Amino acid sequence: SRVTGDVHWTQPFLMSNGWKWTLDLSSRTDFYTYNNTPLADGSTLSTDEVRWTPQAMLQWEWQLFKSGEKTSQTLTPIVQFITSPQNKNVSDILNSDSLGLRLDDTNLLSANRFQGYDRIETGSRINYGFGWDLFGYQGGKVNAFMGQSYRFEKDESIASETSLDDGFSNFAGRLLLDFNQSFKSAYRVQIDKNTLSFNRQEFDLFLDLKRFYFQTNYILNRDQDASVTDTTASEEIYGKTFVKFTSHWGTYFYDRFNLTQDEQTEMGLGFIFENDCFRFDLGAKREYMADRDYEGNDSIFVTFTFKTLGSAGMGDSWEEIKNENRW
Repeated sequence: SRVTGDVHWTQPFLMSNGWKWTLDLSSRTDFYTYNNTPLADGSTLSTDEVRWTPQAMLQWEWQLFKSGEKTSQTLTPIVQFITSPQNKNVSDILNSDSLGLRLDDTNLLSANRFQGYDRIETGSRINYGFGWDLFGYQGGKVNAFMGQSYRFEKDESIASETSLDDGFSNFAGRLLLDFNQSFKSAYRVQIDKNTLSFNRQEFDLFLDLKRFYFQTNYILNRDQDASVTDTTASEEIYGKTFVKFTSHWGTYFYDRFNLTQDEQTEMGLGFIFENDCFRFDLGAKREYMADRDYEGNDSIFVTFTFKTLGSAGMGDSWEEIKNENRW
């Protein structure tokens, strides 16, 4: 059993030269109760644990703006200083929902980069980065960001593979392209702080021409999550295509391929019928993944949705399929 409480007080300050300061003070308390909870070694745990974590964050940012005849752009440097008492991760608190810590552009400027509640980032650290935005007056935008983190004291609760446990972290960045909702592309990268090699790359491309929709995704991962014991790099590519024949009928096909092991991972296809009141989705997929006694699986699914009453089965509508890929 777990009860968590979190209180924040935030105050922004805007100076005449354009500097923006933000002060955030917070206090978090976690109560854990274990009653004969089974452990990995076969024993059980029965105890009560309390964790109280006060935290202070001071953030500085300065948005520089320039306008032209057809575009405008901004350059935004940002620096965060965050401090809290070191090592608040009580050893008797089991880690069941905070595994897989990874540094990327989405969490670099986060006060707590752990997902879940069982672990919390503590100690003193600085996060900093530069953002650049380009806006077209006729539509479309470009966003770029690159940043890094620095920790003053080593945190034993953070795996060294993440580069967030001590000193300077790896670099994390992104490049986003968005042109009038018809074309979108995203590139995300994590760069090793010592060798400047690419630990992780992720590329997404979305093309939406109303009756034709295409999505592809490429991932190369050489860095390791805190929960990963296999040090083998992974590389895969994924593609999904939708074609809408009429205003009501459409079809889709998708395929995932493991480039590291040179083998098919998953593929599927389906048909969708949709009008203002009703949606029908018939699909099939094949999973090629094998793990111990699991040798893959073939499945067929049917979805009926009455839009005013709800749905039965599984699947997504034409617009839901596209909207799930937007950011």
